[in-house]
Amino acid sequence: DKPFVLDKGLRRMLHFDFGATQSAMLLDAPQRLLLAYTREMMTFLLFNPDPQRILLLGLGGGSIAKYCYRHLPCAEITSVEISADVIALREMFSIPADDQRFRVVRADGVAYVAALRARMDVILADACDRSGIAAQFDSTEVYRNVRKALAPGGIFISNVCGEENTCTDHLLKLRDAFDSNVLTRAMGRNIIAFAFKDQQPDW
Repeated sequence: DKPFVLDKGLRRMLHFDFGATQSAMLLDAPQRLLLAYTREMMTFLLFNPDPQRILLLGLGGGSIAKYCYRHLPCAEITSVEISADVIALREMFSIPADDQRFRVVRADGVAYVAALRARMDVILADACDRSGIAAQFDSTEVYRNVRKALAPGGIFISNVCGEENTCTDHLLKLRDAFDSNVLTRAMGRNIIAFAFKDQQPDW
């Protein structure tokens, strides 16, 4: 019932089961974005190349957290993770220690966003379990709270994963909460959704 780590050559991978890889890291380049969907999520930089406040919902192996910490030195980064077992693997995946601009919080991401007072420039959700996107996110109200937590011009990026009908249901709720200001990119079994607090860019 716990996440586990597999090493294969220079690759270290986080698994919940053998059905899918949750996170992957190169041992000799831990800040590199190894999985394609993580690189796709980071393309939010096309819309905001210099975010000041970033919130990550789901830590996993910390791929996006490490990348943001290294390449966005002016950003304050908070990563929220519900699982103590995932957080316990933090050092194995070279996730930085907490400091003045980075911290990991053990909490339910949905509840954390609902209670959030500060406004985020970017919120990224990579909150997937064995069956796909975490069940806590399965409501329009959750996505409305995410939109409220964004600063003007803010962007929400979500890794929508799981069965096709489940992904479709989440995307419909996301479009409803963000007044259809949503762009999507299919990445194999994953769909990366970009939702804009205000009107989406004209692409």
